[in-house]
Amino acid sequence: MRVSSNAPALSRRSMMRGLAVALAGASVPVAAIAGNTARQLTAGDAELLAQCRQWKARQRVIRKGEKELSRLAKEAEAREAQQPPLPPELFEKINIRGNLWASPYTFPDERAPWTKARLLNMLNRRGAYQNGQPVSVAFVPTDECRAHAQRLIAIIDERDAAYKRNWAAHNRLEKAWSRLCSEQWRSLKRILRTKAATLQGIAAQAEIVDLDGAIGGASWSPEIDHSIVRVLRNLRTLVAAQAA
Repeated sequence: MRVSSNAPALSRRSMMRGLAVALAGASVPVAAIAGNTARQLTAGDAELLAQCRQWKARQRVIRKGEKELSRLAKEAEAREAQQPPLPPELFEKINIRGNLWASPYTFPDERAPWTKARLLNMLNRRGAYQNGQPVSVAFVPTDECRAHAQRLIAIIDERDAAYKRNWAAHNRLEKAWSRLCSEQWRSLKRILRTKAATLQGIAAQAEIVDLDGAIGGASWSPEIDHSIVRVLRNLRTLVAAQAA
């Protein structure tokens, strides 16, 4: 979900960061100048402010989830390091029939192990037939070859199952965390697409941009950049109205 940002985008983000601080300090005098209470000023942006609060609460959960994912990954990697290496027979050639042998790798210096897909492909080889009668069995594995391949498949299945068990907790959390990040991205777009009715509303939008940027701008994109331009234009309109 990371998208590279360009210089103008970074500049606008910096402007929003400054606004988050400046407008927060200016909210009281603005209320005095307008002759309204703070409640009256923010009433028109109640939904926007609620969305911003929800975004910040969700962001705390996301940050906590990041730390937990990192911890679970380190534990899984440590358990992996203690696992025995691949058995040597997974790297050895297999006699199919007669002088025909099958290798787990294409090139001699590759030294790749047998995979389940390659073993199954070898087991599924059939001889040539003509008029319903076999004319060649050169590529058909012998019973001994089939039994050996099945043993290797069982080893691969067990190692795959052990890998899945090892990473199960991490992967479950990662799925939930990814869904939460997607919702956070949609929430950010909703917040910045909303036209604030007050300076306090814009200050809340600026704070969200600042917080998003503080974690590396994970959801930065041209779409967000354009939304910020609209927020800044709306700010100019509201400031002009306050001055009037």
